[in-house]
Amino acid sequence: MKLLFENWRGYLNESMRDSLIKTGKSACGYMNCKLFVQTVTGIPKLSDLPSRPFTSEDNLEVGDILKWGTGLHYAIWIGEGEVMEVEEWGAEARTIALDNLLDEMDPPDTIYSTAKG
Repeated sequence: MKLLFENWRGYLNESMRDSLIKTGKSACGYMNCKLFVQTVTGIPKLSDLPSRPFTSEDNLEVGDILKWGTGLHYAIWIGEGEVMEVEEWGAEARTIALDNLLDEMDPPDTIYSTAKG
């Protein structure tokens, strides 16, 4: 996936963050948070990605996928303190400060890394 984004960014002359936001905003509606993350990243089986527990915002890289509980919610870390998510089934994609999201729910349990290892 990282190679795909690098090539795509090079072609579009965009940062990874900008690419994720653009892709997220153009993603079809009528999907839940997991399907949104899978569509934006192009990764159908998230559990195949390397994972680690969430400890803080400091250990996140742009493109990391945050997972709450047993899949209750998913979001994509886009950097600058923000995530991109679909709040509920069929909602438009939104960017929100992770701190604001954590005011609404517990911290995520798992981080899936989309970075090349």
